[in-house]
Amino acid sequence: MFNMFNMLKSRKINPLMLALVGIFCQTGYAQNTVDELTLSDDKQQLAVAYENEEEEQPTRIKLFSLTDGKERFSFSTQEKNIRDMDFNDDGSRLVVSDWGDTVWVWDTKTGKLLAKKHFSDDVEKAFFDGNHITVIIDDEGLFSYDNQLSKIEKKWTKDDFKRLLKQANGNKMIAYIDTPLMASPNPPWQPITSHLLQGNTLFINNDRSIQVWDRVNKTQKASLEAPYIGHFVLSPVKNEIWIYDNQKVAIWDYDKQKLKKILNFADMAIEEISHVTFSPDSKWVSLTLNIDGNHAKVILLDRETLTVKKTLQPSEQYVYSTLFLDDNRLFFNSQTPEVWDVNSGKRLFNAY
Repeated sequence: MFNMFNMLKSRKINPLMLALVGIFCQTGYAQNTVDELTLSDDKQQLAVAYENEEEEQPTRIKLFSLTDGKERFSFSTQEKNIRDMDFNDDGSRLVVSDWGDTVWVWDTKTGKLLAKKHFSDDVEKAFFDGNHITVIIDDEGLFSYDNQLSKIEKKWTKDDFKRLLKQANGNKMIAYIDTPLMASPNPPWQPITSHLLQGNTLFINNDRSIQVWDRVNKTQKASLEAPYIGHFVLSPVKNEIWIYDNQKVAIWDYDKQKLKKILNFADMAIEEISHVTFSPDSKWVSLTLNIDGNHAKVILLDRETLTVKKTLQPSEQYVYSTLFLDDNRLFFNSQTPEVWDVNSGKRLFNAY
């Protein structure tokens, strides 16, 4: 470790590279499956949950600093599979839920377990919403707790939603906008695939269209329809949204409800476009392409010209998504996380 940190100080090795190599090379979990991983909002911490091969062994969650490459803490749960992990806004706490009825909260600065709570039914989702922890419980509703799961601040049940629906004269979208369900990635009781809130503008994907709503006035501003709607992401360009699925990307001006351009990648023989993301400086667009479930590749487009500039070949057969850690480094979310230098098109490391 001493020599590695000397290299780190002399900038011959990337701190993130050191951290992620440490995950797979310095821990006893190198042969186990990565069950779940999440980055803090400031991209300074990485939490990784490993699914153990042996049922009698607890699931291990390791927390790494992406500043100095050190493993900071190691947490364990008796449950084998972790469903979700989420940092709060400042990265000081980590909430973890399993595929059953249990939620944990850890202090990431001290490694102390702050709370462990069993619920009456399976937990669909647990995540931070500001200083509160929102827990969605199967067939019961949404509950907003304090940050130690000791007190319910608010709760929304199916009956509450039915009441709001009645007040909205049967308009499901208005009722939805009036609830805190918009904080949930997958709100119950509504045929909504995904949504995004930017200021007072709410974008809702219902698999048939992307609806654009003014949340304050509760009015629909636009409806963008395409036969291949699957996912969407907001572009750094004003009023621009990218809608993608399978082999195509539709670029819209949602304010004018105008289709600006369609990018077709059918000639690459891909099965799906699984993820699209933009670099912080808006120079690059990363498209994650999966081909027949057997191999994947990531292409980098010049955002201004929309031409393919680089193709990166990951180690894994399937890449879930990518994330720019800064203008020059791209993180691959897969069973073998990787970090690439986008300018050189070279892999900084792989886990093998």
